[in-house]
Amino acid sequence: MEAQTSESRFSSAATRQRLLTISLNDHLARAGGGVSLGRRMARTHRSTPAEAPSAELAEETAEDRDSLRVIMTAPDVPARWPRVAVRRQAERTARGKLNGRLVRRSPLSDILELAAIRLGVEGKTSL
Repeated sequence: MEAQTSESRFSSAATRQRLLTISLNDHLARAGGGVSLGRRMARTHRSTPAEAPSAELAEETAEDRDSLRVIMTAPDVPARWPRVAVRRQAERTARGKLNGRLVRRSPLSDILELAAIRLGVEGKTSL
């Protein structure tokens, strides 16, 4: 029996459509997480020098997410909202960490949030 190549495994149109749907819905979930993070950062930095750049970043992230929704309509990829919701909830849960502060923000929160946003931006540009 011959080994199945990756090309033959993904050759059916139905398989390609399923994989595209999974991939784009994962991107949509991450984009939603980025929007939430950007808005939270903007709220956190109200009345500080970081307020304007944080608000601008939040707006640009929301525009990117909206563009993704439009892109998903071209190949007729449906948004799988339960999948998106589960993924977003997992990302929210991952925010919780043992940093010795149950109620207040950690001094490291700004750095971690900026790193998360940067990873999202770099990932998007590398596509």
